[in-house]
Amino acid sequence: MRDEKSDDISTYVRLLQDSEDCLISSILNYSRKFEFTKYTSTLHEAWRLSVHGLSTSLIDAADLFRLQTPELHPDDDYTKDSLSSFGIIEAQKHRERGVSLPMFMGLMKYYRQTYNDLFDNSDLDMKVVQKFRLFTKRCFDRIEIAYITEWTSNTEKQLLSELQTANRNLTNEKNKYLTIFESFYSPIIIINDHNKIINFNLAASRLFTDIKIAGTLYYNKDKSDEALVLINKRLNDFVKSTLNELAFETYLDTNEGQRYFLVKLKKMLDVSEKFKGVIIILDDLTERKEMERQYEIAKSKAEEADQLKTAFLANMSHEIRTPMNAIIGFTDLLLNDKIEENEKSEYLKLILQSGNMLVKIIDDLIDISKIDTKQVNISPVQFQVSDLLAELHAVFREFIRNDESKKIDLILNIDEEDKNARLIADPNRLKQVFNNLLNNAIKFTNKGYVEFGFKAVDDNHAYFYVKDTGIGIPGDKHNRIFDRFMQLEDTYTKKYGGTGLGLTITKNIITLMRGSIWVESEPGQGTTFHFIIPINYCNEDVTENKRLQLSDIKKKLSLDKHKILIAEDEEINYYYLKEVLKKNGAKVIWAKNGLEVINLVETNPNIDLVLMDIKMPEINGLEAIKYIKVIRPELPVIAQTAFVMDNDREICLKAGCVDFIAKPVKANQLLEMIAKYIPYRVSSSID
Repeated sequence: MRDEKSDDISTYVRLLQDSEDCLISSILNYSRKFEFTKYTSTLHEAWRLSVHGLSTSLIDAADLFRLQTPELHPDDDYTKDSLSSFGIIEAQKHRERGVSLPMFMGLMKYYRQTYNDLFDNSDLDMKVVQKFRLFTKRCFDRIEIAYITEWTSNTEKQLLSELQTANRNLTNEKNKYLTIFESFYSPIIIINDHNKIINFNLAASRLFTDIKIAGTLYYNKDKSDEALVLINKRLNDFVKSTLNELAFETYLDTNEGQRYFLVKLKKMLDVSEKFKGVIIILDDLTERKEMERQYEIAKSKAEEADQLKTAFLANMSHEIRTPMNAIIGFTDLLLNDKIEENEKSEYLKLILQSGNMLVKIIDDLIDISKIDTKQVNISPVQFQVSDLLAELHAVFREFIRNDESKKIDLILNIDEEDKNARLIADPNRLKQVFNNLLNNAIKFTNKGYVEFGFKAVDDNHAYFYVKDTGIGIPGDKHNRIFDRFMQLEDTYTKKYGGTGLGLTITKNIITLMRGSIWVESEPGQGTTFHFIIPINYCNEDVTENKRLQLSDIKKKLSLDKHKILIAEDEEINYYYLKEVLKKNGAKVIWAKNGLEVINLVETNPNIDLVLMDIKMPEINGLEAIKYIKVIRPELPVIAQTAFVMDNDREICLKAGCVDFIAKPVKANQLLEMIAKYIPYRVSSSID
């Protein structure tokens, strides 16, 4: 048989439990409409707990009284009624906040109305609705009698003491949250619903005002009510919108200059609508923004460097394969017995030219490696600058003369008063700089002129320049042309050769010499490279280097009756050195490793000089030199090696070599070096 009473209780319980949000919304509407929110909580959770506690009491009463109306009796003590305990606790809380009894009773009337509205608006049968209303009415009556009894039972002194205690607690609570507010690391600004500042914490005041002490604004009666102009438009748009929160990034002017902030806007969570306004929290992202900017710059540079490196490798492959193709191709043609003598001579010139191109590429790669590993040394010596520039002029004038496509004049410009200037600097590095700049000038100039020169700036600095009438350089490339792998042309459409390392090497050498280089150029108007290096001027006579000129070496030097030991494990390299020396009258013996070198020196006391390769089997060249210096300390040893880093030369000289020559070895350079260490005679028969 159906238990109608149990069903009604279940319905009542379920209705109250499922309608909590509806009840909260309803009581809030009544409270705001009739201004009961003036002294009530601003947070939704406080209202939820109030409704939840009241509904729980009603549900417990429904179970206790089996939904029978709990009628009133004159002798009942409602303050001890379990149903009324919630009402008494709520009354005490409100009384501590300064709420009067009439005010609290009025609010409770609207709580009662809220539950009646819930029953009236339900789909329940009218009889059930009436039953629920009557039961709930009597429950509210018992609650109201209980808290009125409890409220009025206290004396005025007790009420005052209670109020004072509550006030002290509230003051401490307020001070705690004020301290937390002021202690926040992030700047916080509170504005009202008219966009006027009503408070901000210490972090914010330090950024935007001259206030440096926590709590100054809160305790100052003349509080700032200035409008927040920092982000006014964004703020106005936010206030008018339906959004409850918003975040954006922007620059703001502060006492520390312009800073970059994440601005977070949040509307106040006040369901009572007493306190309308916005809380603004500023997160300083200036350092992060700068790091991001630096990262983007570094990323962009890395990507560009990667692209340039890829283009460089493709270009390098092209630059190496081009002369190799000529060397292999023309060598193959020379092996043809039917070739004419004039063709043979032309082919040999092209092979030599291609070989020199390969050496230049290798030199550039070695130089950039030296720069990377900080192995580029600057060795200042005394020299006459006009002699160095005149030598460069002679070499490049001959170079231009042999290139029929170039219709240009090469001009050397030195003022009369500077022609005898002697400098203390590194002539080899200076010559390397001019080689790179003059090569570029001639490469990019087909007609007109290339001019270079020197001028004394003061007693401590010298000015040099290279000027051409070539294709010119766009303005946006002026700084970038000194970057590694940077070239003006696309890899696949380029008209001019080159590795893209020359200007990088040039700038690094000048920087190592504590100088500076810059460029002036316009497309189609030519280019001028200027550079200044610190030097010392020397007025004393410079001791001339006692050595034969290259032209004399080619024509006059004879090595008749001199025996030279060539230490070389590569047969082709030995064959080349043997031919150079034999054509100048020398007797040659060959050692293929370091052990053979030692044996031959021991058994041949008439050896006049050793050309020593460093990397050899059995015993390397450096170890062999140590033995030679024990056996024959006076025997001159010249290192001839493919190890060409600056420290390689120093290592060889420290080991006991008298000199050092890098592969590929040029005949004239080798003969000039040998002439410094063994007696020679000149003969007109040698050509």
